[in-house]
Amino acid sequence: MNFETLDKILLEKKGKIIHQIWFDMGNGKHPSQEFVKPWNELNPDYYYHLWTENDCKELIANYYNYFLKFYNKYPYTIQRIDSVRYFFLHRYGGFYCDVDFECLQPIKIMMKKYRKDLYLVESPNCIDELYDSISNCFMYSIPKHTFWKKVHKELVRRATKDFYNRHFQIMMTTGPSMLTDVFQNCKDKFNLGVFPRKFFNPCGICDDRCVKTSKMFTVHRNNGSWENKDSRILKFLLCNWKLIVYIICILTIIYLI
Repeated sequence: MNFETLDKILLEKKGKIIHQIWFDMGNGKHPSQEFVKPWNELNPDYYYHLWTENDCKELIANYYNYFLKFYNKYPYTIQRIDSVRYFFLHRYGGFYCDVDFECLQPIKIMMKKYRKDLYLVESPNCIDELYDSISNCFMYSIPKHTFWKKVHKELVRRATKDFYNRHFQIMMTTGPSMLTDVFQNCKDKFNLGVFPRKFFNPCGICDDRCVKTSKMFTVHRNNGSWENKDSRILKFLLCNWKLIVYIICILTIIYLI
């Protein structure tokens, strides 16, 4: 299917779309049917589209050409995967979910309770309970929502900034940290909604086991295919901070004695 045809189909769906993305990250793994299949089976009235690398570039080149130079210059593939979802949600609306996101209940059931024009999902890894930390792994929007224009502007603003190492570069330029900052500035003005992690994103990066319940709508399996050594080190520190503090205290006491 050429992109012109795809664009026409997606526009005709008026937001009743489930978007997922798959780029070949070098590991040769295609999205698991274990997770993809339920999205189709539970939501037959939604159009499912798996965005390829070529689809994504065509979208930016045809409809957001001002961003193409930034998109092409990103040093990491995951930055293109992160950023493009904010553009197709703006143009077409619908649901976006990572390919390791599992659908447990039909969308029509969740939408009876969650009725706002745009929802982002709460992160299970937030440190400050008073601060809504947002993930970009699961999102819903009507087409052309103004919020996405704010995100696009922030993507451009941060595109040439340097954020210390690979992990922070990704998180702060295109990932959840960037999205959280824009969300915090816009949530009241645009009446933005939050999908609570308890029912949509309960499995944090430190959860060895995550038990599904009948009240959950979706669950994220956190495969982390984009992660590199620095991300894994940071994850280890976050998940074992209590043990690390304990060891430091013991060593300090021993040293002082």
